[in-house]
Amino acid sequence: MISPEQEKHSDKCAVRVNCGLTHDMKKAGCDCDGFHTFNELYKHRHALFVALCNHKRSLGWKSFQHEDGSMFEGMFIAGFSTPDGPVTYHLPKRYWALFHVQSIERAPKWDGHTSDDVAKRLLSIQ
Repeated sequence: MISPEQEKHSDKCAVRVNCGLTHDMKKAGCDCDGFHTFNELYKHRHALFVALCNHKRSLGWKSFQHEDGSMFEGMFIAGFSTPDGPVTYHLPKRYWALFHVQSIERAPKWDGHTSDDVAKRLLSIQ
């Protein structure tokens, strides 16, 4: 997961085919696939999840705590119900106000979904 400090530097990352990134750029979260930095990809993922949750607000939620009351520093969790099960992501706190969904005290218990499950569940949305 990318840190808030790394995302802050995303606009300073030069993206070149075959990357050619310096060590300092990699430390700032600027690793890339030859086209986009990881910072850019995380920023897009965050924006897409905000848009999805806000499009069907009744299916989304957000919380500052996992089911057990824990949370990663500087983060919150948001979730969305799909026909095949929930999709959840941890996001930097600065995205909290962008989610116009129900705020709940604690997130529902994690059902053990994997990254592959998330991709399948996202594709189940009609």
